[in-house]
Amino acid sequence: MRWVLWLTEEQRHLVWLRAEERGWRTISRRLGCDRTTAWRRWQKALQTVVAQLNARVDSTRVSAV
Repeated sequence: MRWVLWLTEEQRHLVWLRAEERGWRTISRRLGCDRTTAWRRWQKALQTVVAQLNARVDSTRVSAV
């Protein structure tokens, strides 16, 4: 669960709220933003995790060569 450390505190809350299957309306009220904005922030958080994971995979490939 080290990937959680790559996210800001707000992103962590957002990701966990979605993991708990909370609705976008509930999440947007909690974050104080529009539903679309909450969704975009969630997408950004997931992109951050993916980018970090891909960077680690690429670095292990380089060191293995």
